[in-house]
Amino acid sequence: MTRSELAAALNVDVPMIDDWVEGIRVPDPASSERLDRALAAAGVEGVAIDAGLRRGPVRLPTSLWIPAFCPRGRFRLPLNLEWSGTSEQRWRDATSIPSLLTAYTIVMTEGRYRDMVRWIDPEFLAARFDEVLWPRKYEPLWRRALTEWGLL
Repeated sequence: MTRSELAAALNVDVPMIDDWVEGIRVPDPASSERLDRALAAAGVEGVAIDAGLRRGPVRLPTSLWIPAFCPRGRFRLPLNLEWSGTSEQRWRDATSIPSLLTAYTIVMTEGRYRDMVRWIDPEFLAARFDEVLWPRKYEPLWRRALTEWGLL
């Protein structure tokens, strides 16, 4: 992630990230906890379900999680998830439910398990389940997982 992407994901400004990197300041406890969850996401386990899609299996984390990043304003997914469009076109608005759900869909289809637990809020996803424009064959698999986790 770039510093601007990390700042937007953590709901802070870029100079704050610069201060953390340079050791001038330390993150507040809430930001530090989110950073710890983002780092811990690298070891999350998941299951790849062959749904007969050309793009490959549908990937799902195996257990419920608390997302590392909960953007509240403008945010941008990292390039490994969303690579098309200009830098400006890739900015999303977390206050817009369709924009946020589109970002979730991108993470589900392009991301790894660690990306899902960093970016997707499973409680929000369950609450807005019927509003998601689900990629082909993803909806029943996510419905089953969210139901198993007690969210649907």
